[in-house]
Amino acid sequence: MRCNKSNICKTYGGICNRIKRTFVKGCWRNDLKKENRQEEINTANPALHIPHAGDFYKVSFNQFYEAMRDGCYIATPDSETIREIYDAITIPVQATRGSAGFDFVVPFDITLFPGDSIKIPTGIRAKIKPGWFLACVPRSSLGFKYRVQLDNTVGIIDSDYYFATNEGHIFAKLTNDSKTGAVLKIGKGDRFMQGIFIPYGVTGDSPMSETRTGGMGSTGM
Repeated sequence: MRCNKSNICKTYGGICNRIKRTFVKGCWRNDLKKENRQEEINTANPALHIPHAGDFYKVSFNQFYEAMRDGCYIATPDSETIREIYDAITIPVQATRGSAGFDFVVPFDITLFPGDSIKIPTGIRAKIKPGWFLACVPRSSLGFKYRVQLDNTVGIIDSDYYFATNEGHIFAKLTNDSKTGAVLKIGKGDRFMQGIFIPYGVTGDSPMSETRTGGMGSTGM
């Protein structure tokens, strides 16, 4: 494209000022409008560009029942109470459209004095796509107010844990590490932990032939 007034044209990078103004008013401005429209679409529906990494499901009642009877609860409840707790369990969800974490809720009331710990059966399993894992961390507010922490710092849920003998049941062991004597109380159905799907890579000599069969600690200490 050449300007028909090339005898008075001042060029910059091979493009005359007149043509540059045309581009700004025409093609370049249209491109900018397209980018803005695409940004509006992506903002309105983040699912268009956020990959699907996995899904959450409830474990079977039998698995949850065994977990509750295995010392996870402060005072082991009867079968009817366990059934009521199980039926009320909800699948983790994001709090907002832009939340990275999926909120887990406690299935029963919890009271932790400073230094106390409790192992919580969430009743949840995660079917995770290859190349991803689920990282579990306490909610920020609990950490700031009570220094609540997971005993293993960050829970790492591998994709093959879904096929373990315990159905990939996700447990969380919480400790109230308060230095001010604060007593932690979490009500049934309250959010206490977040699960975040994170991609990972492998080396060229990774032992891809190993298969998980057991639950937590089955691959070593």
